[in-house]
Amino acid sequence: MLKIVRFLIVAVVIVVAIPALDRNYGSYSETYECTGKMLKATAGQQNPATPFVRVTKYRWWRSTAGIDGALRFEIPVGGANRAKNELFAIKEVGSYLVLFPWPKAGENVDFAGDSPKGQFSTISDTLALNTGDGEQFQGSCKKKNG
Repeated sequence: MLKIVRFLIVAVVIVVAIPALDRNYGSYSETYECTGKMLKATAGQQNPATPFVRVTKYRWWRSTAGIDGALRFEIPVGGANRAKNELFAIKEVGSYLVLFPWPKAGENVDFAGDSPKGQFSTISDTLALNTGDGEQFQGSCKKKNG
């Protein structure tokens, strides 16, 4: 009887602890404030921009359809640019985080077939990113404290 109780306790701990560990420690994030320009391809227009970027990298044990992480790109309300909030899937290639459109529900990112939307350099902390509305951000980023 005591063996069964021990087995049940261990089973419950495993069933509860593993998802809790993964949820709390399965990824880590860094937030950046970027300065650069939003380039409009059709009009040749350039507007200064100060977006914020949160880079979330998944730990090696996470099984997320080959995605190495996520990059959230946000331009707050105000200024010459309209507000943006977009999510991109990360595929880590050397010192670059290559950015792809975030998959829709039930889909996987096709790293071989989809065109990358941009890249973030982990060496120089620079970002080049095509946003969903025909604009491209080009600039450098600095890690924010906290």
